[in-house]
Amino acid sequence: MLRVGSWSKGVLALLLIAAAVPAVAGLGDVSAPSLAGVQGPKHAMPLLGGSPLPIGSEPEPTVDQLIYHGGPITKYPKVFLTFWGWSLTGDPFNVAPYLQAFLAGQGGTAWAAVQNQYYDNERGFITNPSGQLHGVWFDDTLQYPPIPDLFVYNEAQLAAEHFGYDRDAEYVIAIPNNLGNAEFGLVYCAWHSSVTNQAGQEVAFTNLPYIPNAGGSCGMNSVNGGAAGQLDGVSIVEGHEHSEVITDPHLDAWYDANGAENADKCAWNGLRNINTATGTFAIQPNWSNAIAGCSTG
Repeated sequence: MLRVGSWSKGVLALLLIAAAVPAVAGLGDVSAPSLAGVQGPKHAMPLLGGSPLPIGSEPEPTVDQLIYHGGPITKYPKVFLTFWGWSLTGDPFNVAPYLQAFLAGQGGTAWAAVQNQYYDNERGFITNPSGQLHGVWFDDTLQYPPIPDLFVYNEAQLAAEHFGYDRDAEYVIAIPNNLGNAEFGLVYCAWHSSVTNQAGQEVAFTNLPYIPNAGGSCGMNSVNGGAAGQLDGVSIVEGHEHSEVITDPHLDAWYDANGAENADKCAWNGLRNINTATGTFAIQPNWSNAIAGCSTG
C-alpha cells in the first residue's frame, strides 16, 4: 500500500498542476471544484514489479497477518460505477463493457469469499453477495477535468449524490482514455480513499484510470496473450482496489504492521483467470489470515 496521502510535497504538486493545467476544449472550468469534503489519504496499487509497501519501508515477512484497527468494513459490498467524461475521448479498448461485466459477476465467487473472514466490531463479518454492481452512470457534465487526482474526491461526492449514499458502497470513478494524472503508469495503477461529504458521511471510492494506457506496467497481457489479455489489467487492478475497499473502506480497518492491505500483500503474484457468471477475468489473490498466505479461494 503506498500511503500517497502522506506525501506533503505530492499534495503541493497536485495543487500546482491544477493551477498550471491549460484550457482544454470540452473539459470546462479547470478552477478548484466547489465541493469541500474532508479528504482521506490515498492508498495506491503499485505498478507491476513495484513494491506494495509504504515508501521507505523494508520488505515485510510473508507471514505477517492483517491486523484489525477498529474501523468499519463493507459488510454488504455494492459497487456504483461512474464513467467520468468518457464521451470526450471514446473507449478504444472497450473497457466499459468489460469492467461492468467483471464487477457484476465477481460477487459470490470463491475469490471474493476470501474476504468473509474479516469483520468489524459493529456489524460482524463481511458477506459476499452476488450481483454487487448496483448502478452505472456516464457523467459527461465534467465540471472540472479528471486531472489532477485532487478533483476525483469531488466526483466521488457527486457520484454518491447521484446514486444515493450507501455505507456499504464502493463508488468507482473511471477516468477516461488519456486523461489520467501524470503519476498514473509511473507511480501507481489506481488508488482508493474516502471523503467526508457535507452531510458528514464517509464516501469510500476508487480512482480507476484508463488502465490500458499504462500497458504492461498495469497488467496488460499479464495472464492472457494477445487480444484476449489486453484488458487483464482492468480486472486485476479494479479487483485489487475493490478487495481493499471491502476490508478497509475508510483506511482504518484491516492492514498489517507495515500498512499493507489485503490486496497489497499479494499484488501481482499468483495471477490467474477466474470464471464467473458474466465471463472469464484475470485477477490476483488476496491475503487470507486463515492460511497466512495469498488465496484465490
